[in-house]
Amino acid sequence: MALVVEDGTGLSNSNSYVSVLFVTTYLTDRANETAWLLLTTAQQEASVIKATDYIDRKYNGLWFGSQKASTQSLAWPRVNAEDIEGNIIASDSIPSQLEKAAAEAAIKASTEDLLPDLERGGSIKSEKKKVGSIEKSTEYFSGANTNKSFQAVDTALRGLFRKAGMELTRA
Repeated sequence: MALVVEDGTGLSNSNSYVSVLFVTTYLTDRANETAWLLLTTAQQEASVIKATDYIDRKYNGLWFGSQKASTQSLAWPRVNAEDIEGNIIASDSIPSQLEKAAAEAAIKASTEDLLPDLERGGSIKSEKKKVGSIEKSTEYFSGANTNKSFQAVDTALRGLFRKAGMELTRA
């Protein structure tokens, strides 16, 4: 699949918030580009698409405002969106916080699955059974069945979405 970067018009076929060049520049500015540059262009593009998928799925329903067009393929651009400080976000743009988060997620997506399947009940660490007086004990690995969170992505997006259950009201 070809990389199609959202340009702020609400494209129906976009699959990324940023270009490979944006990610490369972002990482180079932070002296963190070495692993990224070892990837092929196809691997970089796939990572950018996976990063966008992750962001749109994780924050689905939490963004401020509403989609600009019902036919657009991504959550952004949005109308009536403002950041946590009350600054209006132009409806024909992708916020810089979102672009930075997509770059951070892209480098993660190049080495790991951002949306892994979760095992029901988690992974069993040990299991004990006793027949007399019937006793059963199961111990699970800690952290099993939890969704992974990426601090660099979450903090970059802070202010563009409401926390689950939070209502935004203005006087």
